[in-house]
Amino acid sequence: MPKAGSKGRSSGRSQPYCKGGKTKKANQQATDQVQLTIQRQNAAEREAVLGNGRMAKLQAMTPDYSEAAFKNNLTVAQHPSIIPAHKSRDRYEVSEEFLQGCGNTFNQFRGFTVDRVADGCDRMDVTRAAQHLAVRLFDHYEHKLWQQRKEETDLLVRNPMAVGFACLLIASKYEEKVPVSVAQLVDLINEVPLASGMRDRTYTAVDLLNLEIHILMTVGMELPESTAATFADRFAKAGGIAMGSKEHAFVHFLLELSLTDYNFSKYKASMTAAAAVYMSRKKFLLREGQPLHGERTWTDTLVTVTGIKKGKKSELLGECVTRMGNLGRSYGKPDQAVGQHDALIAKWSLPGYFGIGSVLYF
Repeated sequence: MPKAGSKGRSSGRSQPYCKGGKTKKANQQATDQVQLTIQRQNAAEREAVLGNGRMAKLQAMTPDYSEAAFKNNLTVAQHPSIIPAHKSRDRYEVSEEFLQGCGNTFNQFRGFTVDRVADGCDRMDVTRAAQHLAVRLFDHYEHKLWQQRKEETDLLVRNPMAVGFACLLIASKYEEKVPVSVAQLVDLINEVPLASGMRDRTYTAVDLLNLEIHILMTVGMELPESTAATFADRFAKAGGIAMGSKEHAFVHFLLELSLTDYNFSKYKASMTAAAAVYMSRKKFLLREGQPLHGERTWTDTLVTVTGIKKGKKSELLGECVTRMGNLGRSYGKPDQAVGQHDALIAKWSLPGYFGIGSVLYF
């Protein structure tokens, strides 16, 4: 018998093999295999998109978790080049100081501009990605102008509506396989009556191209390519929202509606997308009798995919959700709305969009 305090000799035999450990190891290997398969699918899809002459964009990619994994509450780790990469570029929100100091006249112009850009996107069949980029770029550009002297009159030197369509031209070059026609954009600008006060003169193609150059020089040739549309589909899938469903359409309706309110330009695009998914889940999926009744509003899967926690540690999400709810209640009410909703009402009242715009209530 070994003396007290002395170490006993090893028997030379290994510890008994733990059955539970074997099961855990097998499960981990299965998870690793699923992750590898999905990442290979992502890589193949990215190559296909790039091979088509277009930039591989987040919304065009396969999610980094399978439907079966989602149902089993198993979320495969995010591919390192996707969400983190886009969130690192998600940095073009404007300051609270700008929102307070840009002036009522500019706010009125901005509301009209966003509505006209939305109408133009619908008429020219422009993607939602380009529409979001155009508005994000418009706010970023105007913020840059205001930062130079902090004079609200500087924001009106160049007609904001013309600036908005120049931003749409830039956005379409970045997002679309075939960019929108300059001639079409000029026609859209000039169809607004001079008497409305929103158009200062008759514009030419040269005017629009000069605006394009000025915008790009002002923002240092850097575009806010990560918009709410970039994150929306991935976040929606993580929230159990089926692509092509009414709930999915409602997410994008809320995101387009948020473009009309300049207050949303102070949030990161990923935060706005997360708030829209939160609202859609709460409205269509979580109430009694609905598919996900009893599930938490903000699940661990959503925390993992979005990187945004719900509760005191992320009060900004709650703030954004509250503002989005207030915005929804002002929809179609000119006396209450911050922006203008004419184009949204026309688009989202159509049957192809589930008639959301005509039956909406909060």
